[in-house]
Amino acid sequence: MPSTLTETDLRYCDACDDEFDYEQFGWCCDSCSNVFCDDCSSCNNCAEESDDVRPYDYRPSSFRPKGNYPDEVLFGVELEVGGRESRIVDVVQTYDPCEDHLYMKHDSSIDGVEIVTHPMTLAWAREYPFENLLADLRAHGCDVGDEYGLHIHVSRNAFRRHGKQSCAHQMMWLLFMYRNVEDLTLLARRESCRWASFTTPVPGELARKATGVDHGDRYVAVNCRNEKTFELRFFAATLHKREFLAALEFADASVQYTQTLRINEVLAGDALTWTHFSDWLETRNYPNLSAEIEYAS
Repeated sequence: MPSTLTETDLRYCDACDDEFDYEQFGWCCDSCSNVFCDDCSSCNNCAEESDDVRPYDYRPSSFRPKGNYPDEVLFGVELEVGGRESRIVDVVQTYDPCEDHLYMKHDSSIDGVEIVTHPMTLAWAREYPFENLLADLRAHGCDVGDEYGLHIHVSRNAFRRHGKQSCAHQMMWLLFMYRNVEDLTLLARRESCRWASFTTPVPGELARKATGVDHGDRYVAVNCRNEKTFELRFFAATLHKREFLAALEFADASVQYTQTLRINEVLAGDALTWTHFSDWLETRNYPNLSAEIEYAS
């Protein structure tokens, strides 16, 4: 069939010099009027940046946790999203113009914006319009690169036994992570040696990380350098509901699962296996996680 494009539809991108259909796949810088294809998400001449996107090291003056805590696991999310900054800002502010739950940060490792949440419980997150937010980001031309991550900060206060924060629970949880690297890599949909390495721990390393703040590398699968949280860094970023909620459900389920495990069960040989965990999930309410595990297997 003959092309329906006219000469005025075709432009050359001022960044990469590729020819493209401007009406369908282009945008214009508001400051200098240069035109760009959707693959080039920023104008280097103007360094188009929104005041609504915070510096990479920004931390809110106070956090606004949501849900029934401390009775439920509390966690926060960082989602790396690629695309035009102004488009990402527009979408996020449609849902949260006052930063009550969402705020945005610059991240030099990505060509886009990092969307960050305040802490929340899984039950609260299930009621928040994340599905619509992700769909709108896709509709506005946003995407996620191969190295983009979905990071989940799990509160250290979630690891409790007999009403008190428990190092034994934290140790059991870390053991579960590092004994199931192959299955977690499949669930996470990526293997990132640069940003979220599952380096085999040396003797005594996990015990040290379970009892206090670690001072080693932060670019590991489970970052233990934060005083208040453990950071799960191994999930690939996603703009799809099931993958997104499966990651949140895993954060909650892994804490719940390891809470009641005892050392004699571990020594028996199967308590920390992925099969045992998957069987446990069948009687719990983690539908997205169960579906993703089945899909990955």
